[in-house]
Amino acid sequence: MIERVTCNNKGSDKDWNVSVRWRLQGLHEGIGIYGQPSGKPIEIFGINQLKIVNGQLLEEWFTYDGLEVLKQIYLDSDDENNNQ
Repeated sequence: MIERVTCNNKGSDKDWNVSVRWRLQGLHEGIGIYGQPSGKPIEIFGINQLKIVNGQLLEEWFTYDGLEVLKQIYLDSDDENNNQ
């Protein structure tokens, strides 16, 4: 789900800096960087930054909190409540 898009014009109609804030929700079902599937629900929030020059995507960066994903997979909800 895309939560917000911000576009900043950089002087020309074809030059933009764009920021996209997004959220994914699903189940941890696949093998990947977070280990064996747990079947637990996860929610990931992230941000993409895009640099558009002359109407073309020149650069893109993205970030999300991987530690928060690990917590959702490997900590029981009781453990998380006790740590707050």
